[in-house]
Amino acid sequence: MKLAGVIIIIVSILYLIIFSLQSNFINLKENMKNYYKVFNGFKNSFAFLVFPFILGTGISLVCQHDEEVLSQFIVFVSIVISVLFSTSSIIVSKTYEQFDEKTKDKIKIIINQTQSIIFFVVYISILSLI
Repeated sequence: MKLAGVIIIIVSILYLIIFSLQSNFINLKENMKNYYKVFNGFKNSFAFLVFPFILGTGISLVCQHDEEVLSQFIVFVSIVISVLFSTSSIIVSKTYEQFDEKTKDKIKIIINQTQSIIFFVVYISILSLI
């Protein structure tokens, strides 16, 4: 039964990756590129990508997991995802007409970077729920 679950998870992740490469709706490849542009350089990429993965894996191997902890984790991740989407909608809906063109261009770059980070964190959160 566990093997069937693992197979279903792998197939769904592969489908998500293939679908995101062919679709503009879920553009995982573009979001990953933009996320890596924000955190360029070895020191930053290690601190924001590799270290949390290593720390989370270590903690999950050391700690005991029961049903209550997992249900609390699911609730926490769901709240984080909703807060991220709310933040994203607030940022996008703002008007920046009071600024000059140079400042507007910088704001657009920051908004795109923020959107990329939000979508990346949402992808990672959804994968952690699986």
